[in-house]
Amino acid sequence: MKKNKVIGTSLVVIVSLAAAFAYARPSQSVRTTYYDSKGKVVGGSYTSCGGGISKWGKQTAQYSSESDPCF
Repeated sequence: MKKNKVIGTSLVVIVSLAAAFAYARPSQSVRTTYYDSKGKVVGGSYTSCGGGISKWGKQTAQYSSESDPCF
């Protein structure tokens, strides 16, 4: 009986975490490019549809972004 309760509780936790992860995924991928005051590229970032985030260089107040919908 106790074993069934542990298995049931574990299953509820796993399903809840999976639902939260699926809900937290972005609706679009986003590519951002950062520029210095002279217009030179100094950094960038990418957020994928799977939720992964990549960043490089510096983030500045001058930037451009492009996005694509996630399917």
